[in-house]
Amino acid sequence: MSTDLSPRPVTDPSGGPADRSADRRRARRRTTVAVVSTQLTLLAVLLGGWALLARDDVWINLVGSPAGVVDQLAEWFADSAFWLDVGLTGLEAALGYGLGVLIAVILVAVIVPLPFLDRFLAPFIAMANALPKIVLAPLFILWLGFSITSKVLFVAAGIFFLIFYGVYSGVRSIDHVLLDNARVLGATRGRIVLDVYLPSIVGWLISSLRLSSAWALTAAVVSEYLGSNSGIGYRIALAQQTLDPSAVIAGIVTVAVLAVLVDQLLVLVERRYTQWRVF
Repeated sequence: MSTDLSPRPVTDPSGGPADRSADRRRARRRTTVAVVSTQLTLLAVLLGGWALLARDDVWINLVGSPAGVVDQLAEWFADSAFWLDVGLTGLEAALGYGLGVLIAVILVAVIVPLPFLDRFLAPFIAMANALPKIVLAPLFILWLGFSITSKVLFVAAGIFFLIFYGVYSGVRSIDHVLLDNARVLGATRGRIVLDVYLPSIVGWLISSLRLSSAWALTAAVVSEYLGSNSGIGYRIALAQQTLDPSAVIAGIVTVAVLAVLVDQLLVLVERRYTQWRVF
């Protein structure tokens, strides 16, 4: 009788790659279901508590009611003037956003290669960043009136520092060995920017863009609230003057939904471009 001494394959108790991939998908689905269920439960509790408060005549004048907010939103959605106001607020936020990003990126590109200018401007930029941004809105209105220009500049002034410090930190984090190697290989300045700088700062830039997108919308609404005859901020100010808390909250909900939509768009961009990096 012969004895088989050949090595036997080791069995993976966790199954093959396909089984492990299926297990991970099932785990992700369970996690998603649990998270969504918890979120819906929390939302139901908050709305239920709000509805209970709204049954009291005193509280309803302070916090409105869920039904009042829904009715107000339904009325606005059926009104074409509301969508013009949404478009105006979005336009002000987008123009200010683009202007703030452009100025911040240009300033970083100018001062980083010049150490003297970098050190000279650093304390002034820090002091400007320390100023409460809300105080700039009345100044822009005083200088430029209630025009769209004053609102765009207020938005740009607010997001400038978020973008500037994000991009500046990204540039400063680049390993000088990468730059030296690129120069040794004969890369031109343009190729260094495209192949080293941009891939290295893309994560910092997109994170800064996400942080500043909500501020851009908020700044546009605040500037309209302080002085305008159109836009979402104007509707909130009008609701406050008429002591209508449901309309105020409806305006806030509108801004929140817009901010979430913009953030989700930037999340898609982040997923697409954060793989383009230098490690």
